[in-house]
Amino acid sequence: MEYVALVAPVVKVVEKLEAIVNRYYERGDIIEDNRRQLGRLIRQYAEAAEILRQLETSKHFEIDRVTSARLRLFKIDLEEDGKTLEQWKEPINKAKRTKRVRRMKDVLDECEARSKEFFEFLNDKISPMLSSQPMRQDYYKARNTVPRNPPRLILNYNRSDTCEGKLKDAVLCKEQGQVVAVLACGQGGVGKTCALRGLAGETEVKSAFPGGLLYIQLGNDATMKSIVEGIATVVDKTGGEQLAKSIREMPLAKAAEKASDWFCAHTCLFLVDDIWRVNGIDSGVLTTLESMMNEKSRMIYTSRDERFLNRAHTRIEFRKKDTHGELSRRMLMKHAGYDAECDLSEENKNAFEAILDMCDGLPLAHGIAGSSVWNISRTKSAEQKQDAWSKFHQGILSHRNDMYDVTMEGYGKLPKIVDASLEVLERCNSRGRYCERFRALCVLQKQEKVSTRMLQKLWDTENLADAERVVDRFKEVSIAQKREDGGLVYIQLHDIVLDIATRMAEGRSERHKIFRDLVYSYTPPLRWGDTSFEWWETEDDGYIHDNVCRLLWNTGHACQLMWLLSKPQWIAKRFVKKGIYAVEQDLKHGIALAENGNYGYAKHKEHLDMVGRAARLAHTTVATNPREVWFQLHGRLLLHATKCEQTKKFVEEIEKCAPRPWVKGSLGILEAPGAAEEIIKHPGIATSIRVEDDETWIFWRSDGGMGVSKHTRTSGVCDHHPLVMKEEDKPRLLDVDCETFAKMGDRRSFVTAHSNGRIVTWNRDTGEMEREVECLGYISHAGWRFIGFSCDGTRVASTSSQDDIRVWDTCSGEAMGAPLVGHTARVTCVAFSCNRNVLVSGSDDKTVCVWNAQSGEALTPRLVGHIDEVWCVAVSADGKRIVSGSDDKTVRVWNAQSGEALTPPLAGHIDEVWCVAVSADGTRIVSGSRDETVRVWNAEDGRPMFVLECEATRVAVDAHGSKVVTVSRRDVSSLWDVSSGECAMTSTHAAWQPTVAALDLSWSQVQSWKFAGQREVRDGGEADHCWPRVNARLQISTVVTCISPAILTEGAE
Repeated sequence: MEYVALVAPVVKVVEKLEAIVNRYYERGDIIEDNRRQLGRLIRQYAEAAEILRQLETSKHFEIDRVTSARLRLFKIDLEEDGKTLEQWKEPINKAKRTKRVRRMKDVLDECEARSKEFFEFLNDKISPMLSSQPMRQDYYKARNTVPRNPPRLILNYNRSDTCEGKLKDAVLCKEQGQVVAVLACGQGGVGKTCALRGLAGETEVKSAFPGGLLYIQLGNDATMKSIVEGIATVVDKTGGEQLAKSIREMPLAKAAEKASDWFCAHTCLFLVDDIWRVNGIDSGVLTTLESMMNEKSRMIYTSRDERFLNRAHTRIEFRKKDTHGELSRRMLMKHAGYDAECDLSEENKNAFEAILDMCDGLPLAHGIAGSSVWNISRTKSAEQKQDAWSKFHQGILSHRNDMYDVTMEGYGKLPKIVDASLEVLERCNSRGRYCERFRALCVLQKQEKVSTRMLQKLWDTENLADAERVVDRFKEVSIAQKREDGGLVYIQLHDIVLDIATRMAEGRSERHKIFRDLVYSYTPPLRWGDTSFEWWETEDDGYIHDNVCRLLWNTGHACQLMWLLSKPQWIAKRFVKKGIYAVEQDLKHGIALAENGNYGYAKHKEHLDMVGRAARLAHTTVATNPREVWFQLHGRLLLHATKCEQTKKFVEEIEKCAPRPWVKGSLGILEAPGAAEEIIKHPGIATSIRVEDDETWIFWRSDGGMGVSKHTRTSGVCDHHPLVMKEEDKPRLLDVDCETFAKMGDRRSFVTAHSNGRIVTWNRDTGEMEREVECLGYISHAGWRFIGFSCDGTRVASTSSQDDIRVWDTCSGEAMGAPLVGHTARVTCVAFSCNRNVLVSGSDDKTVCVWNAQSGEALTPRLVGHIDEVWCVAVSADGKRIVSGSDDKTVRVWNAQSGEALTPPLAGHIDEVWCVAVSADGTRIVSGSRDETVRVWNAEDGRPMFVLECEATRVAVDAHGSKVVTVSRRDVSSLWDVSSGECAMTSTHAAWQPTVAALDLSWSQVQSWKFAGQREVRDGGEADHCWPRVNARLQISTVVTCISPAILTEGAE
């Protein structure tokens, strides 16, 4: 007892000392936080003062008296706070741990609260008020929109032997072309993005491009919406605020066209960072982006995919550095805050070499490891500072066991380096929970930046300042990048670091829980048991509305996701706030859920698909007048509501919740979503067509030349490749008929066959002639004409007045094998099998022949069945089916081995059949006729499936039979979607667009439209439903005129 009594006072003294020491270090943290908060508030207050000044002096907008009075009060309060901040600036910057610092923090918190109140008032009251007023005129302002690089980087643009030096030389060289490709060979993290951003600091580069340096960030999760948003952002940053708003609602091709008009008078450097071949993005997208440049502008893009290199005039490769080379040493030392020639002790030198080994020449790893060493050294005395090397090395070797399972091919020990860097942060502040919060970042998408408003919920911090403090810590060790925009702080991760966070979360089986907890943080706990949480009522922090469907999908809340997508309130809000791309992105998750048979939502797929199509048709009108969103969705879905229960409920919900007064559509008043998806415009009349995967290739001729167009369905981009001919070549190539065309197997060349016996190979990218050969036997035989190429363009077939067929090698011009003799009248058509061994021909003798293309032998007896001339033939990819179309108005399907008919004649056309095609999987047959219809048939039993009313001289079908392309005698091709089973409806357009435009129906406009006759085929029968031409005028004032009584809802004035 005496011993305890003696020890107790000592314990109390120790506890008091410990409390004093803790307060000492705590004050140090508060001092550092106060300095950061002060700098942020000074920037916010300066921005607020500028906004208030613009609102006071603007002549473009009118603000009511109540709002003006509130703004004057804000101005007084903010000016007083600004003076307070100036008074506290010196005490805060010179504060010491022995002084009182909490009072400083209280003052700063009060100022930040008022700043937040002002910006919230600005977003909630002022912005909606200004957006409803007439648009002000945009004026161009040259800007540098390139984000800053992290500190302590080594970039030498003055040496031409460095990658960044080569990049600078390529940009400034006027002889090397306009497009520079920066390729990261094999992997990311090799410094291509930093080199790209560093150009913005080079005086010569800024002088060469006075119109501005404009940065577009993409990534592995990028979509067409991401590219359109990137274009809109650079337009907005250069003064085109109103133009940017309209661009956000446009398809990519149209957005680039508008941006081209905006930038055409300015010499700019466009930097497109990290483009991937995903979500329909391909080299055609780069072609579209190039259209924004004038002749003096330049574009640089970075990628890890060599397939994008065909667009570049100059190629620069970035690779990992030599592991122990001079550059790797300098980079690691610089990031750690040391001079390259710093003397280290033996122990620390060994640690330095070991860390170099682990970095494996990867600049990203150098940055994280070096920054972590710098972070450790800050806490040590000058004598012990270099011990940070051995300390960090030991941390890597002794990291947690669960990280041993996180491996990434090509990135060596990078996951271990990241894990050790997080441990450095944990040791500095155990309450920071940095490892846990890093794993929580797995909810982000690639290259996505999120604000501290979202991070406060994700990390469960008490306030925004705490969330910002965590961002600062991650930035200190180069794990994350910190961005500031509009008074908010954002975090952004390198995609490789995000992959590490995701794998760490998955390794601990935490990913599902992280997604679920984030969803719960936005929903009241008492309401979550109900599947009908109204997400459209939640405040959008810039993250949740864009990601809620993805979060629900990842957390397995199928009922909540499908319920949300079934509500027009959500679709309408997303449509008005974020546009058509946001609606399509949300619906994509619902369609994926419906396609998953485990959830029982298969019947919803058709409904969600129709909602997306209706939104696509309506987006032009809604972008102009958001109040029409209810009318547009309602009117376009009425027809489908008669056939689909889910759509019927959706339409009924619109009628209940649409804000009054509103105009209710009646059946047929608006164009319903149908099969015609896109109209493809090309410079001339199409003579040949091919469909491969997502691409449609069209060969065309015009008065001034000929060329090839490639249309990519997912992107809507159509690349035109005119063929370039010298004047002396035109008489023998352009002035004679080009009888057929094909794309070579290497996808980089085209080949054309001409009526004078010449076969020409063309470069796809330049349009220039690569090779020209003459088929001498062809020329010597009068009456020869070319009639078809093989799939890979290496063989071409011709026929003659002698009714035989020859096969030619397109590279040498030599005949392949003996003539194919068997028809007794003119041969009209041929088709090759995919392996080029089998050739099928049709003739005026009413028969079809199947040949061995090498030996010239007939493989089957002549296929007899047509009662008139055969105009077209096709072969399935597997070679088992042959399809023929005839002047007898029928299509026939044959067994390629036996020559027997597989189905009865496919009857339905009322005039001669001009063209046929069969899907690669052999399930669907498409035929086009002179009767101006295209019919889709079931290849197994010959059952008719769909009828499209359109003129078609050529048809093509994709591998699965879901997309059909038709070519008319005009310079227009059409893409049809026949996968849903819906009957086809097309509208008459005044002008052809790359994408079918919505029929604008404004309250005060007059529109007229026409629906083509619609035919729906069910069980072999056919029913006709035709709508007459309708003229309508809608006016809303005190009286509604020219509207049927069924259109006007209750409560409308």
